[in-house]
Amino acid sequence: MNDTLQEYMDKGYSIVWDIDGTLTEARWAGKDLHMFNETSYSLKKLHFDRKNLHIKPLPVMVAMVAKIKGDQYVISNTHDSIEDRNKDVVLDEFFPKIIKERRFYTRTRMDKIEVLQILAEKDPEKNFVFISDSLEELIEANDYFHDNGIGNVSFYHTSSLFL
Repeated sequence: MNDTLQEYMDKGYSIVWDIDGTLTEARWAGKDLHMFNETSYSLKKLHFDRKNLHIKPLPVMVAMVAKIKGDQYVISNTHDSIEDRNKDVVLDEFFPKIIKERRFYTRTRMDKIEVLQILAEKDPEKNFVFISDSLEELIEANDYFHDNGIGNVSFYHTSSLFL
């Protein structure tokens, strides 16, 4: 693990996880990474039938989350409330330390940044670490927090966990 990230975890920083590609495999449609020619209706039907919920927890992440002593959160982009519930099923079973009150489902990248900002501003004495597999997302959030003078959040790519 990245030395600084390990130090933050040892100090009990609050960890904010992305789900898809971070806590779980990033997979949506069997052999494909996403569904082609989806419509709002077809997406909702797949969610309702749980046919697109192919996300499987990464065993290494299940073990890691279980060992962390600080508060843990998730912020994950989803399409609708059906997908929110489907992700809750996976989190309840494999990541029970991330309690429902600390799970946030957003629809856009900016929504994710705003939820993270609310968490950081709610308790400015607390330190947060946001971990995601999306480099674009991390850079955008890091730039936003830097430009707005919010200094109690650090950003790490999932790969930093495996050094």
